[in-house]
Amino acid sequence: MKRLTVSILLILLLGTLFTFTGAVLAEEYPDKTIQIVVPWGAGGGTDKWTRALSTVAIENYGQPWSVVNIPGSSGMVGWKEMLDRPADGYTIMSTGMSNIIAPIMDSSSAPYTPEEVRPVAIYNFQNPVLIALPDKEWSTWEGLKNYLTENPGRLTIGSALGVSIGTTSVLEQAGLEANLVIYDSTGEAITDLLGGHIDLAIPPPAVAAPLMESGDAVAVLNSGIRDIDLPKFEDVPSAADLGYTGFSTIRWMGMHPDTPDEIVQYANKAIGEMIESPSFQSMMKSMGEKPVWVPLEEVEEIYNHQAKELRRVLENIDL
Repeated sequence: MKRLTVSILLILLLGTLFTFTGAVLAEEYPDKTIQIVVPWGAGGGTDKWTRALSTVAIENYGQPWSVVNIPGSSGMVGWKEMLDRPADGYTIMSTGMSNIIAPIMDSSSAPYTPEEVRPVAIYNFQNPVLIALPDKEWSTWEGLKNYLTENPGRLTIGSALGVSIGTTSVLEQAGLEANLVIYDSTGEAITDLLGGHIDLAIPPPAVAAPLMESGDAVAVLNSGIRDIDLPKFEDVPSAADLGYTGFSTIRWMGMHPDTPDEIVQYANKAIGEMIESPSFQSMMKSMGEKPVWVPLEEVEEIYNHQAKELRRVLENIDL
């Protein structure tokens, strides 16, 4: 009985020590340079966003950011690097949707699952836009819905994988059936649409806008979870307008899943101040980009929904 009591006391003391250590770490955070892992090569979209954010880190985060590119295996090498480092908040991964898609598509050999992360920030939404050539029976949402109701599976939609999920989900919720062709790039899908080889395509708004401006295409649906703050998109119905759950491509940041709550909360607030700083906003506006800040509770809700919906849709896509 005495030995058992001593063991229980030791366990309680160790638990108190770990709790105290975590509290001290959180109280002192941050007191050194933050390593930002970008699991893609230099020069890509996520890399540019992250390096732009790093220019306002010292005055808003309290420490400089050192951006490190660790590409490989559709972003999985960089995510694994983040998991292999201490859960102390000094390693933050900055990435996009492909990092969530990769372990779902390659679940048998992936070194992690999408749930192995603490999402701390979302800094950009891309709302996929379903577009068609003008004057087709399916060039409006109502026209598309009526056509596919009468002719299930008769239309072909081309898209890169990452931006296809929103439209696929909305069509599924509406009980409509179409053929989805996955392209290596959005540009290839647009070329085939304009050439009449497919019936619809799914680009991001920045790609759809000039096609709409020139009259080469019309927008049928915004399948994202937010309105598109660009001219010509005011009258495009969104998933929410139609009573469906939308899905946006996001750029986001995450930490080791065991990172203390206080550090995660600090990171979310500080990154929000970085995003909303006038110099960063001006920089991104000159690049034609629109940064956003999302409170931590909403970040977690959106991330968990994205991961769950990606898993559900991808498991039913025949690639």
